[in-house]
Amino acid sequence: MQSDSPWPMATYRLQLNRSFRFADAQDLVPYFSRLGVTHIYASPILRARQSSLHGYDVVDPKTINPNLGDKTNLISLATELRKLGLGIVLDIVPNHMAASLENPYWRDVLTYGPSSPFASWFDIDWRMPDPNMWGRVLLPVLGEPRSQVIKNSQIRLIWEDGRFLIRYFDHLFPVDPASVPTICEFGMEDLKKCLEENPFALDTMNEILGHLLQLPIVVNRLRRRVNIDREETEQWLARFAQLVMQSPRIQNWAEATAELFGQGPSGNVRLAKLLDKQPYRLVHWRDAARIINYRRFFDINELVSVRQEDPRVFDETHTLLSRWIDEGLISGVRVDHIDGLRDPEGYLDRLDEMIADCQHAPRQVPIFVEKILAPGEQLPHDWPVAGTTGYDFLNQVEPIFISLEGFGKIEDYYHRLIRQDYAAEHYSTLGKRRVLRNEFSAQIDRLSDLLERLSIESRRSSSPPAVEADDLEETSPPEGEQSNSEEHSDPTSNTSTPGGPGKRDLINAIVETITAMGVYRTYIDNRHRIVSEADQQTITAAIAQARTTGRASSEALDFLEEVLLLKRRELLSEHTLSERVTFIQRFQQVSGPAAAKGVEDTAHYVYVPLASLCEVGGEPKIHSSDPLEELHRSNLERLQTWPGAMLSATTHDTKRTADVRARLDVLSEFPDLWIESLNRWESAHGEFFTDVGGKPAPDPVTRYLFYQTLIGVWPAENSGSSTNLPEQIELQDLSGRIEAYMLKAAREAKTQTTWTNQNQQYESALSDFIRRLLLNAEAASQSFLKEVRDIVSRISIPGFWNSLSRSLVQFTAPGTPDLYQGDELWNFSLVDPDNRRPVNFQARQNMLNEIITHFESPEEQRRDFLKGLVLTPQDGRIKLHVIRSALTARRDHPHLFAAGEYLPLSVRGLHKHRIFAFARLSPTNTSQSAEPSPADID
Repeated sequence: MQSDSPWPMATYRLQLNRSFRFADAQDLVPYFSRLGVTHIYASPILRARQSSLHGYDVVDPKTINPNLGDKTNLISLATELRKLGLGIVLDIVPNHMAASLENPYWRDVLTYGPSSPFASWFDIDWRMPDPNMWGRVLLPVLGEPRSQVIKNSQIRLIWEDGRFLIRYFDHLFPVDPASVPTICEFGMEDLKKCLEENPFALDTMNEILGHLLQLPIVVNRLRRRVNIDREETEQWLARFAQLVMQSPRIQNWAEATAELFGQGPSGNVRLAKLLDKQPYRLVHWRDAARIINYRRFFDINELVSVRQEDPRVFDETHTLLSRWIDEGLISGVRVDHIDGLRDPEGYLDRLDEMIADCQHAPRQVPIFVEKILAPGEQLPHDWPVAGTTGYDFLNQVEPIFISLEGFGKIEDYYHRLIRQDYAAEHYSTLGKRRVLRNEFSAQIDRLSDLLERLSIESRRSSSPPAVEADDLEETSPPEGEQSNSEEHSDPTSNTSTPGGPGKRDLINAIVETITAMGVYRTYIDNRHRIVSEADQQTITAAIAQARTTGRASSEALDFLEEVLLLKRRELLSEHTLSERVTFIQRFQQVSGPAAAKGVEDTAHYVYVPLASLCEVGGEPKIHSSDPLEELHRSNLERLQTWPGAMLSATTHDTKRTADVRARLDVLSEFPDLWIESLNRWESAHGEFFTDVGGKPAPDPVTRYLFYQTLIGVWPAENSGSSTNLPEQIELQDLSGRIEAYMLKAAREAKTQTTWTNQNQQYESALSDFIRRLLLNAEAASQSFLKEVRDIVSRISIPGFWNSLSRSLVQFTAPGTPDLYQGDELWNFSLVDPDNRRPVNFQARQNMLNEIITHFESPEEQRRDFLKGLVLTPQDGRIKLHVIRSALTARRDHPHLFAAGEYLPLSVRGLHKHRIFAFARLSPTNTSQSAEPSPADID
C-alpha cells in the first residue's frame, strides 16, 4: 500500500495501550477527519513489556506490540486513514529498551555475557575497575545485600520451561550454560538412580554435560578473548531440555535438584558460588547509582541504553520501521530522546538514508526530534529533520499570558514564604549538582577514570624523553582490540603522575562544568571531530562559570577544557585524539540527563512561584521584558529555519496540561487575591500539620504547590459557579489524583523524601493533610473548599480565554500543531499517569456533530448557538469549535499555513499591550489572529 498522505498539517497524539488498540483508533478515524487533523501521532507500537501502559519500554524492535493488535490491524488502520487523506506519524524509541527477561536480546546477554551476539546492542562497560566484575552486568534488583537475601532464602534456583533459572520474587534470571554441569553434579547420584534402567539416556546426559563443561566461565571468556559457539551451545541445551522433559521422573529430578540446591547453610554457599559464575551480578538496588555499569535512560534501572552508533545495531533495530515506511503504513517519524544517543546527527543521517531507500515511501517522510532547546539555543542546522516536537514553542507562548508585574509580586511573596531569596537559577544549579553526585555518580566516576587516564597520558607525552626519540614506539592497543580506553585499557589504573590533578579533583571539575552548562548537551562526534562555534561558546562559558564556584581546581578545569574543546589536536596521535572524542561523547551523554533530572525533575518541584512556568524545557521565570515581541521573533525564526516543526501545548510528558497552565497564569492578574488567600490558609491550616522531625509537615513549598495544583485542576463544570461544590464522589477522585501527584512531586523535589529513600512519616503527613482538607466534613475544611471555589470562579473564565487564545496561536502560527488526546475539550490534568486517563471520545464526537449541525443551519441559528457557546464555556464546546475552525482552515489552505508569510501586526489603544496579533499571507490567501494577552480582568 503506497501512502499518499500529505506532509502533516496538524497531528493528533494518541496514547495506544491494551485498553486503546489499533481497532479503537480506527473507529475514530472519521472523527479525526471531521475535526481537521491530517495525521494521528501514535505512541510507540513495537512490542513492549506486557504490563506497559505507554510503550516506551520496548522489548523487541522486530515485532509489533500484540497488546495493540497485529499487523493486519495496523494495515486496516492505515488504510482507513488513507481513505480520508490522513496518515500516521509514529513515535520511535531508539535510545533504550527494557532491561527485562521479556526482552529476548537482553535475556541472551544475561545468559552469554560478552559472548552474546547481542552484547554489542547495549551500552555496557564490560571491564569495570574491579577485574572481578569483568564480563558481568550489574543488576541492582535486590532489596537487601546479596548475602542477606541468600540467607533469607529469597533467591532460589528453579527449573522452568526447560531451563534452570534464578528466581528472586518476580524477577527471573537465566543460568550461564557453563554452570549447568555444576547444578547437575549436585544431583547426579539421584539422576543415576532415575536412569538405572535407561543407560542410553544416562550416556546422553553425560555427553551433553561434557560439552557444557568445556565452556569457559564468563570472566575467562573476556580475559582470554574466548567466544563460545552460541548456536551449538543452544543445541546442547535443547537436547538437555528434551531429555529432561521426556520423562516425568527426570523432570521431577530437575525440579527437586533445583529446589534442594540452595537449601541450608551449605546450600547458601553453593548458591553464592553459582551466582558468582553468572554473566551478571545481583546487587542491592541502593548501589545502582554508585556502581551500575550499563547506561540507563536517565536513572531508571529497568531501561538499558542501546548503541545506535553501531550501524549493525541500527539496522537490526529498525527493520520493522523500514518495512512499514516502505509499505506506506507510516508517513512521519518522531524520535524520542535524541540527546541520549552518542551521535545524534549520525543516527539521523542513517534514519534519513533508510527512509530515502524505501522505494514505496511517500516523497517526504518528516522526522521530528524530541529535543529540548534552552532559551536562545538553535537546533543544529545540518540535522535532516522537520524540527523539534514543540517544547520550545510551548515555553515561548506561555509568558504572553502572564502579567510581569503580578508575577513579580507573587515571586516576592514566595521568597518570604519559604524564607529564602535565591533566584530560580540557584535551584537549577543545586538540582543538577545533586543528581550528578547521587543518581549519576557511577557515570561521573567512569568519566573521571577516562579523564584521569587522558591526563596521565598527556603529562607523560609532554615529559622529557628518557630515551632517544628514534627508539620510541607509539603505544597501540593489543591486536584485535579497539583503540578505546573506556573499554580496553587497564581499568585498575587509577593513579596519577606527580603534579597532575587527582581523580577527586577531576570529578569536581566534571560535575561543576556540567552543572554550569546552559544547554542540555553539545554535539561533537567522532566522524567530524569539529567543535562548532555554538558548542565552543557553551563549553567556554560553563568552564568559566565552574571556576567561580571554587569547587574544582584550575588545573583540573584547564585540562577538562582542553579535552572538551579538542585543543592542540594537531599534536595528538590518532589514538589519543580518538580517546578524547570518546570521553567527550560520554560526557555529552551525561550532561543531558543531568539537566532533565536536575532541573525539570528536581528544581521545577522546588521553586514554584508560578507552576505554569515549571514545564519541560522551561524555566520558572520570564526572560524577556516583552514576551509578545519575543514570540513574534520566535515565530518568524521558525518559519525561516524549521517551518515544519511541531507546535505543542500539552504532551504525554508535560507537568500539567495547557488548560491548567492557562488558569494558573491568571493568578498573575490577581496577585493580591492569591497572596491574601495563601496568608489566610497558612494561618488557618496549622491544625492539619503533623510534626515530623521537629518541623511542621508538609513544608511551605509543598503546601504552596498543593494550593496551586488544587486551583489548577478544580473541575471545569464547577468553575463558573459561586454556589456549587463538587459532589463527594468527585472530591474523592480529585483527592486521590492530587495526593498521587503531590507524593510524586515531593519525591522529585528530594528535599523531604525521595524515590530511593522515602520518608514514610513525611509522606503520611502529606497524605493526611490533603485528605483532611478535601474530604473532611469539619468546618475548616468546608470553608477552605468554598474559598477555593470562589477563587476558581474568579479566574476560570479568563483562564478559558487564555486557553482559547493559546489554541488560536498554536493552530495558526508557523509550524505543525499537535493536539494531545482529549485536549479539544477542557483538560485539567497533571503529569503522567494522570494525563493518560481514558478519553471520552463519544462525548467529543457528539459535541462535534452538534457544532457542525448548528453551523450548517441558517445564520440566525448559528449566531444564537455561538452566543450559547460563549455564555457557557464550562462545557468545552467553545474550545472544540475554535480548534475545529482553525484546523479546517489549515486543511483548506495548506500552502498559507505551511509556507505563508508571517506578519506581526501592531496594535493601538489603551490595552495594546494585551493584544498579540499577526497575519499569515500568501498570494491568494490571508489569515489574521489576535489574542488577548494576558487575560483582561476589567
